[in-house]
Amino acid sequence: MKKTFSILVLLVTISSVGFARRSDNPTLGIAILQNGSTIKLLYRAEQSNDVKVLIFNEENQIVLSERFKNVNGFLRPYNFSELPNGNYRFELIDGNGRQIEKISYKDDKAEKIAKLMPVAGNDKKLLLSVPNKYPDVLTITILDEVNNVLYTETERITTDFAKVYNLESFKGKMRFNVVDRKGNSASLVR
Repeated sequence: MKKTFSILVLLVTISSVGFARRSDNPTLGIAILQNGSTIKLLYRAEQSNDVKVLIFNEENQIVLSERFKNVNGFLRPYNFSELPNGNYRFELIDGNGRQIEKISYKDDKAEKIAKLMPVAGNDKKLLLSVPNKYPDVLTITILDEVNNVLYTETERITTDFAKVYNLESFKGKMRFNVVDRKGNSASLVR
């Protein structure tokens, strides 16, 4: 019985030493949470560190750089709404090393603001729809491939908006720019 108890104590001691060694070298941990144009960076470490966060775009240019002093964790939101669609890289550096996380950002705000679709049976007639719950003012501009303004109008709306545009007399791709009173915009190409 004493021999079994001694072996058990020895195993517990060896296990404790193994765990203690792991906690002497804390691990760096980050996670990315994406919700629309808000990207949240979650950082967690066992010890407080000075932390540097770098965000790079596809051209390997730094979009943002910031430092945190003596922290062991944080949740930091970043607003990507003014950045172009594309792939981005988060680099987080602290006293324990460097960790990289990659994201692909696509702004779907244009699809929420307005939608453009062909009318059944005619590719040159397009239906523009804008969901809306409150009175608003929309500025609608149609441009050709070289950004010449083909048509512009202002619509006062109180509910959802939908209108068919006949583009039979125009050739090439058309771009519809829709801007509401708050400055939210959508650029839709057909």
